[in-house]
Amino acid sequence: MKKKLGAVFLAATMVMCFMPSMAFATVGANNVAKIGDTGYATLEAAVTAANNGDTITMVNNYDFAQTITISKSITLDLNGKTIKNTKTSDYAGSTAMYVQGGSLTVNDSATGGKIYSEFGCGINVYGDYTANHNAPITSTLVINKAIIDAQEYGIGVHGQGASVYVNNGSISSRNNCGIGGNGTKNSSADRGGYYIEINGGTITGNTTSAGWKNCGLYHPNSGNVVINGGTIVGTTGAGIVVRGGNLTVNAGTIMGKGATVSANGDKMGDAVPTYCGGIELGYSVNYPGGMGVIKIAGGNVSSETSKAVLVIGTPTAGSTISVTGGTFTSDPSAYVSSPYVVSGSGTSYSVGIPYVAPPATSTTTTTTTPTTPTGGTGTETPVATVTTTTQPTVTVTDNTAKVTVPAEDTAKIVEQTAAAEKAAADAGTKVESNIVISAGTSTAAKTEVVLPAATVNDIATKTDASLTVETPAGDAKIDPEVLDKAAETAGTSGNVTLVIEKIALETLPAEAQEALGKDAIVVKVELITDNGNITTFPEGSGITLSLALDPSTDVSTKRFVYVTSTGVITELPYKVINGKAVAKLPHLSYYAFMDKAQADAAIAAQNAKIKAGVQATKVISLKAVPTKGKVKLTWSKTAGYKMDGYQIYKSSKSAGGYKLMKTAAGKYYINTMGLKAGNTYYYKVRGFRTIDGVKVYTSFAKIKVVAK
Repeated sequence: MKKKLGAVFLAATMVMCFMPSMAFATVGANNVAKIGDTGYATLEAAVTAANNGDTITMVNNYDFAQTITISKSITLDLNGKTIKNTKTSDYAGSTAMYVQGGSLTVNDSATGGKIYSEFGCGINVYGDYTANHNAPITSTLVINKAIIDAQEYGIGVHGQGASVYVNNGSISSRNNCGIGGNGTKNSSADRGGYYIEINGGTITGNTTSAGWKNCGLYHPNSGNVVINGGTIVGTTGAGIVVRGGNLTVNAGTIMGKGATVSANGDKMGDAVPTYCGGIELGYSVNYPGGMGVIKIAGGNVSSETSKAVLVIGTPTAGSTISVTGGTFTSDPSAYVSSPYVVSGSGTSYSVGIPYVAPPATSTTTTTTTPTTPTGGTGTETPVATVTTTTQPTVTVTDNTAKVTVPAEDTAKIVEQTAAAEKAAADAGTKVESNIVISAGTSTAAKTEVVLPAATVNDIATKTDASLTVETPAGDAKIDPEVLDKAAETAGTSGNVTLVIEKIALETLPAEAQEALGKDAIVVKVELITDNGNITTFPEGSGITLSLALDPSTDVSTKRFVYVTSTGVITELPYKVINGKAVAKLPHLSYYAFMDKAQADAAIAAQNAKIKAGVQATKVISLKAVPTKGKVKLTWSKTAGYKMDGYQIYKSSKSAGGYKLMKTAAGKYYINTMGLKAGNTYYYKVRGFRTIDGVKVYTSFAKIKVVAK
């Protein structure tokens, strides 16, 4: 027996020794990256081991001297660390990363995470760049948050099927463009057909070589570039240089900051001059990819030494330039067609659709601005945004600003908005309208915007507009459906008052102060009528709250929450738009923008408390009443914690064999199936509540019954 036991032990030991060591790997001090709880000594090893959908998290800074190729779908979390390609001897291998036949998403869960290239590019994205694009390949790069600092392109994009999306972060080159393509198109290769979309972040091009210029974004070949936001800067040249393909600008800031331009311009890296325009369209170079459709529908475009929109040469057949919106430092009239008009002078111009202005004494104006659909085919119905703005009367007393709209302007708000909506609809456009009341720049913590109930009723019934109130504490946009409810509640007499108040933390109950932490920004929002407050909204509608942020705020370390007087907080999704944290409010309450770690700790603590409370809750007073062909169960529960529902199980045996019969929202259940008169059946009932995505249960209550 002893020999047999010894043999078994020896065999088990040998099996464990020869099992793959990776199964027992942990993250050590010398590892640079990890996937889950498994550490890797090099980033290349982590990329090789990663499966599609995995996240590689950096745990230490990492220097390397060869390009890392991504050919699978992974996420890279920089986690505040620096990845540095140190190769300087030649161009080959000096690009930090290639994305080829894969998808790479770059995040930074900490602050300051960086991809650095000493000599070459930061990241190159390669699609199909064969001469006829006959070797299809899809390669995608998404930058959600990162610093990319390279000697050459921050990001290069090449060929059909190559796509780059920048949502946030800083992409820069020390001696080239921040993001760019390649103009090659010949019998051997075609590097066009790519897609670039900028939704946020900062793209910067620099030049250190004497006599040369550069740009923030370089678009030299067929393909599509769409700018929906962010800042694009050419510190020594143009903001965007286009020498091929299509360009759509819907929003964002584009700056050509080149300080000096020689008589022939200063050459870029391809030896063709640039003249430091904001958006520079280079027809004269006649690149083989061909210029396409140029649409500028919004954004701020500027040049310090040249034109905001600079066209070099004559537009070629099939290429068009249209400016339908935006602001510019030089006159873009040459590219503006009716019904759009240019207003301004000197170094400040804007483009839009005019509205016949009311008398000069009016404080209410309405404008209609077209919006180009994003990422579409160009055949979608255009959208006209109707905006009516009124300047109200503001009086401040005891740190409260009371905002009222003069009586002569309330009718104009409705009349002008309705007329502009009709004009836009008659022109065949979709209409999105918004009435804006600006409450000024007072330092009052509390703002009360008072409108006659009859005016709110007219807005709700005669227009399709939302209502935006801009205050120092925050901006609130009220959906039309909420205005409908306010109008219905208020009737046609009295007032409707929107209250936006910045709350001092020390005035909140101690539980709320503890949950939010000392640095939280807290705002209370109320919608009041003479017939009662509006606290809940029709399904799918709400009030959108925008809070201005300090430019230095790292939003990845923040959370948007609503908070109860007892300190229970619930996280809300939010976006950062134009320097503001924007969230759709599910109801009216206290809302806060707070530290992520503080929020996570508070939510974890309250979830633990709720979990314990749910588990301690009892299902009580369980009764079973049999009648012919059915059994009706009823029950109650102990006070304290609400349930999301109840599970009812049934068996013909007391000790086992139970099957789930029903998940009920209420506290009763009628069983009509699987019953035989005279047989005994056993039922058990428990409550549950979903906490952080996991169901937590009470104990079971049990009962038996004889069927009839």
